[in-house]
Amino acid sequence: MLSFPRDVDVLAATVAVCVGGMASLYACRVRERCKAARIGHVHLVPTLIGGPVGWLLGHLPELQLGAEESGVSMTRHVRAVRDLHKRSCPEVNRDAVGVIFPGTTLGVAVLNPRDVEYVLLRNGSNYEKSALYDSIIPLLGASSIVVLRDESKHTVLRRQLNPAFSAVALQTVYDKVVAKHVQTQMLKLSAQLTDGIAAGVDVEHTYDALALDIVSEAAFRETSVETAGSDHSGSSTVSDYFRIMADTLLTSPYILVPGLSALPWPAKFRLESARDSLRAAARVIFARAISPSHAAASDVNKLLVDYLADAHLDPSTVADNMTTVLLAGHETSSTTLTWLSYLLAKHPDVQQSLFEELSAAVQIGGVPSLDTVRNLSHLHNCVREALRLYPPVTLLSRVAVQDDCLPHSGVVIPKGTEVIFYVYCLQRDPLIWGADADSFRPDRWNDPSTMERVGLGGFLPFFLGKRNCIGKDFAMNELLATTAVLVRRFKLEWTEGQPEPYRQEKLTMRPKVPIAISLRQRTE
Repeated sequence: MLSFPRDVDVLAATVAVCVGGMASLYACRVRERCKAARIGHVHLVPTLIGGPVGWLLGHLPELQLGAEESGVSMTRHVRAVRDLHKRSCPEVNRDAVGVIFPGTTLGVAVLNPRDVEYVLLRNGSNYEKSALYDSIIPLLGASSIVVLRDESKHTVLRRQLNPAFSAVALQTVYDKVVAKHVQTQMLKLSAQLTDGIAAGVDVEHTYDALALDIVSEAAFRETSVETAGSDHSGSSTVSDYFRIMADTLLTSPYILVPGLSALPWPAKFRLESARDSLRAAARVIFARAISPSHAAASDVNKLLVDYLADAHLDPSTVADNMTTVLLAGHETSSTTLTWLSYLLAKHPDVQQSLFEELSAAVQIGGVPSLDTVRNLSHLHNCVREALRLYPPVTLLSRVAVQDDCLPHSGVVIPKGTEVIFYVYCLQRDPLIWGADADSFRPDRWNDPSTMERVGLGGFLPFFLGKRNCIGKDFAMNELLATTAVLVRRFKLEWTEGQPEPYRQEKLTMRPKVPIAISLRQRTE
């Protein structure tokens, strides 16, 4: 009788468990596909994670294997499934597509902008945030306005935070923070010029530093807070702590995946240490904000931390939302400025028309006032067009509280269904934006017929409704000011022959390799 070493038995058992587990995952997915077919949905599964980890999470290789730019496979699948839906179900509006979301949750992707408006605006009370957002609680905290799922608590917190983003508050931040840091960063760029030219400037690094300095000072009043007992003590600052968090998440996004986040990853401990340091810094700044020396500050001198103090929030909620402002206010602005610089360098005709508008309104050595940048229509169009083509956040979702029906596509939404909005696909959809939807054409925003087709639901860089981005005006002011000063001072040039940027999605849709732009000093 043959016998095998014990380690062979262990190996065989391990293989059997792995094969059985994968078979179970596949069986669950087949069952969900059959369920979708019975209720008349066409299924689509977005591939979020590849390789062995993707297998374990149920992202099966039948969908998409190989490296693809973020958004490309998503767009191709959405368009292909919509065409299939049109052929197989001609009586149903093609602008809604049934999907099976990663895991086993039945969901529906909404592709008609009127249905998007319906879900997020007119019937928003029937749709709540999904459990998808729970994955970032370890990063932002359970009281963050981004992840808070309880609608009544969210409403109260939103009301308490709104004064920090009022017109008066934003004017103060622009005058005291934005203008100062934009000017400083442009002087640093000028210092890189040799004979009026700087080749291959890493604009992403420049914008990261700028956006982080702006939001750190706006949220924390200062960027050089040190905290006793921190693992990053010494010369570390608020900006340093956040950079550690951002770099860790960009290189190790799996540490926020449910299940995987419980494992003892070194990256996880690095992130938690920096996060705890940030929260400690928030407590220090908050204590200063509520001290007698700041209590009598007038409205024109208040920053975000002062409004948080006025709201009488508990320290944990303050720390969570100051960290949230750092994350959302830095990452999205930096990413958008990077892509906008790339687009302007690739389209010198658009850049020239923008320069002509700016040269008549902005001094070459200064930073324009907030009223000035708000009244420059072509500048606004360029920023909006960059946000359309490269939305920082490409997907959001809601869950139906009660049964519903999308009025424009006629798709039934059973209670508990995940309703998904592919922002990237919506904003590049030819049915909404025309045949040149993938082209950078800022003047499309002047076309009334296009805007009528788009409506409010076809452009979602800051989302929509009661859960929209509370800092959208803060972000737009920063984007407008930075772009105005940059194009007024420098001509952005793209070196022919260099590889095009490759999009990847981590926290936001960023270029995989830093984009290099050449700068030429303007003299007129």
